[in-house]
Amino acid sequence: MKSIDEIESDTRIQNVFPFPHGHQGFLSLRCGKRQVLAFVATRDDDGHGGIYEHVSVSVANSNTKTPTWEEMCEVKDIFWHETEEVHEVHPAKGDYIHGVGNLKNVLHLWRPANGWKW
Repeated sequence: MKSIDEIESDTRIQNVFPFPHGHQGFLSLRCGKRQVLAFVATRDDDGHGGIYEHVSVSVANSNTKTPTWEEMCEVKDIFWHETEEVHEVHPAKGDYIHGVGNLKNVLHLWRPANGWKW
């Protein structure tokens, strides 16, 4: 993942606010309809010794729209270097979490801090 200084220097970032486990803010993307997306970026401990970089993305001020593939690609480019592999995970249906923070249309990008081991 890029450093917070690299991320904040990207002109697509509108506002960044630190919070105890990461940063949150807004993005004004160049692709699509140029809508504003909200994000939360964290580094999470999986409880088994693994650290994951995570960015959740939603369309700001909307609980009915979901970010597009193109928008998620642009978000990936803001937070990670082009050489880093990042995944959008589709878990088993029984593991879905709906309505976190009353937002139902949030997508997530994940990467182990040390990269994927294949």
